[in-house]
Amino acid sequence: MTFGELNSKLYEILSEAGVEDARFDSSCLAEEFFPDTSPDSGLDANLVRQCLLAADTVASGAPLQYVLGKAYFWREKYDVSVGVLIPRSDSETVVEAALKFCGALDIPQDSYDCIRTQSLTKVEFADLCCGTGCIGISVANELAGHGIDTTVHLADLSDEALFFANMNAEICKAQIDVAKLDVMQEEIPWSGLDFITANPPYVTDAEYTELEDMIRLYEPEMALRADDNGLVFYPPLARIALKALRPGGILIAEHGYAQGDEVRRIFTECGLYDAVTIKDIGGNDRITCGRAG
Repeated sequence: MTFGELNSKLYEILSEAGVEDARFDSSCLAEEFFPDTSPDSGLDANLVRQCLLAADTVASGAPLQYVLGKAYFWREKYDVSVGVLIPRSDSETVVEAALKFCGALDIPQDSYDCIRTQSLTKVEFADLCCGTGCIGISVANELAGHGIDTTVHLADLSDEALFFANMNAEICKAQIDVAKLDVMQEEIPWSGLDFITANPPYVTDAEYTELEDMIRLYEPEMALRADDNGLVFYPPLARIALKALRPGGILIAEHGYAQGDEVRRIFTECGLYDAVTIKDIGGNDRITCGRAG
């Protein structure tokens, strides 16, 4: 079988199973097993069988990222598996906001004009509810690439998430450490931070029951589901920020598309200033920032 024939077979398997992004997923599978291969190249039969088995698993409903053990986010490729949330492009809004704050966002975007840029040569920040560590590591790598001396602290409560955060820490170009932390306890071992990023669980109980099977059956409920209104994590996050941020530092927290008004209210009531909500690339409210006085 040639590489071109394999690609066609993979697409046939996935499209017949009703996989939404069958063309993209089939290309990802082929490239993962046979990188940089020309269409007419002959392929190792054992690897072809493994690739076809992987396609069958995706066709059965498993997320492609879990099958491959890899997920792309920002400019990096992260290790993932069942037990840790799959990185999503929506969360890149958090990355962009952090880079704007540090003066390291290469392509200016009007949506981030509300964030006051600071000229920083040295940065220390924490990424809470870090999961794979993708937000914190991607931010740290960008800052390091801009010549900014950077230290990032990754923190999560889940042992599975911490396992993968430690694995992914190997691709970080800055100083990094990983810690177990329960934000609901409102304790944090760091102080004087320039900013905090966070992607806490924010799916409401009602929304969780309506999630597509690919998410609800495979991804960790602990990383998705919050409570009746999905807002339980934002008051402790705001109070942590007030303890851990330096004056003028900011909290950047991801949330659901319908939660911007409430998260701004929570941040303001907890004592953060200039709370503002920013939309993602799809035009949905996605992150809210609040500043420590």
